[in-house]
Amino acid sequence: MMRGEFHSLLIFFSTYPLFVKSLSSISHFYPVTRIIIVLFALFISITPLPNTLLQIISIVLILGIGIMHGATDHVLFLMNECDTIKHKIPKLFFTRYFLLLGAMGFIWWLAPLPALIIFLAISAYHFGQTQLQYLPMREKHLGKKILYLFWGASVLGMLIFGSTETSVNLLQSAFPNAQWLPFLLDNGQWIFGISFVTSLLTIPIFAYKLGAKASIIEGVELLIIALFSYSTDLLISFALFFGLWHSLRATQLQIGKIARHDAYNLKHFIIQSLPFFVISLFGIGLLYMAGFYFQQQIVPEMLFLIAISMLSMPHIIIYDKFFSKFQYS
Repeated sequence: MMRGEFHSLLIFFSTYPLFVKSLSSISHFYPVTRIIIVLFALFISITPLPNTLLQIISIVLILGIGIMHGATDHVLFLMNECDTIKHKIPKLFFTRYFLLLGAMGFIWWLAPLPALIIFLAISAYHFGQTQLQYLPMREKHLGKKILYLFWGASVLGMLIFGSTETSVNLLQSAFPNAQWLPFLLDNGQWIFGISFVTSLLTIPIFAYKLGAKASIIEGVELLIIALFSYSTDLLISFALFFGLWHSLRATQLQIGKIARHDAYNLKHFIIQSLPFFVISLFGIGLLYMAGFYFQQQIVPEMLFLIAISMLSMPHIIIYDKFFSKFQYS
């Protein structure tokens, strides 16, 4: 290593504690978590690893963190409706939850293309909300909601079109005669590039609201997301984003916000998520069985995304109300 490079590293590590400390005052920014996530994703992106190991990592991230973070919707519902997690889960929760879940499943059965569009739109909004809710703007502010959707849509564009051929093959199993699939296949790299460039347009907003340091981290994260979206396959890139950027952050936010109003920590989160985590896996298994029973041509990965979309509809509505109610906690 050259003397100049060593000097730069020395400056970085000597100023790192001050850098993190200066960002810790931003509510729910979690700078240490962000840096660890970035380093782990960078390692996966540039290190040649056995495909079997990557698949194991993907499954752990998607199921172990991803599905589990949505298995405490009943806790958020109690906070939204009762201001405490010690209340008995009301029947209203189950009624609303399964009605919304069933409605999303019915839309997929009746009109798959609108269902896909709805799923992508609400996912983009939800991803943006989890990433950017710390910005000092009211949750009901239209500009903040547009920012959520814009950031999330840009990141989804990178994830989907970083592996265009794989993504199109998944969609083709659900939309075998779709005329728009060849267009996506032919223009995937352009869409990826546009998504990356548009994602960077959010950086000036961070700089205006929070200053240069927070903007640097947000910019670096977008660069890393673009890197692993383009350099890894769809499974691992989706797992890295869904499991780490979204689900891990959402879990931290949930624990941090509830802990300011009620006794709640990681142990409580794990215990309370386990029953609904098992139910979610059982429900996904039933969907797979139904697909095979009715001899559907949809590949298992697409069936999994359909199951996620059904679970996402009530989950996102509950989370949005939770963030709105406890936006400053």
